[in-house]
Amino acid sequence: MTLYCLKAQYSPEAIAGMVKSGANREVEVRKAVESVGGDLKGFYGIFGDPDGFHVMAIAEMPGNAQYLATVITSILSGAIANVRTNVLYSAEEAVEAANIVNSSGVSYQSPTG
Repeated sequence: MTLYCLKAQYSPEAIAGMVKSGANREVEVRKAVESVGGDLKGFYGIFGDPDGFHVMAIAEMPGNAQYLATVITSILSGAIANVRTNVLYSAEEAVEAANIVNSSGVSYQSPTG
């Protein structure tokens, strides 16, 4: 399973709906993530973001297709726009990568010679 960090802006209509209903969007995001076999690890509001993002969600998903399905569904609903995704890796994965490099497990020829 892969960890994804999504940052997004709510649409003005979504903000108006949340203010009117007082609904907790984390509940709906959790349902969407779990419906495709994922696990929502965190859901946070953001202020002060230079790119104007309103929300961040971190989810562990079975794969790219499942992640994209939840994002596309959210975009098509009109709830979010201006989405940014980062794939996250653990410290253990960084150590594993270093071990592969140190064991000459990667073959690459630099264009500089």
